[in-house]
Amino acid sequence: MNHTIAVYVRSTTIDDESINSQIATIMEQVIKDYGGEPVRIYLYMDNGYSAKQADCPGYKAMLAEDDMEEEVFDAIYVTDYTRIARNMSDLHDLVRITEGFKINLIAVNNK
Repeated sequence: MNHTIAVYVRSTTIDDESINSQIATIMEQVIKDYGGEPVRIYLYMDNGYSAKQADCPGYKAMLAEDDMEEEVFDAIYVTDYTRIARNMSDLHDLVRITEGFKINLIAVNNK
């Protein structure tokens, strides 16, 4: 069975090292979770954007209605919840959306 996941990484300052580190951490977990199974990965990135606002371009693209309605993703991976939202209201909204579409939200460092 093929799996499709979204990987979301973000850094408040333009910091390629932080972004690359987040990607590496997430990919280690993806390998553990899926082993040798085929996985299609969509990478969404906001380099230089604060998570205080939910209007980051990579974040918005990941949550685009057409992708969600087609149930493209089995899971969304982030390193931790603070990478995707700084306030509980935005995180709650994301959890509600992902649960509605049966998408697992996986924060690697919060497991």
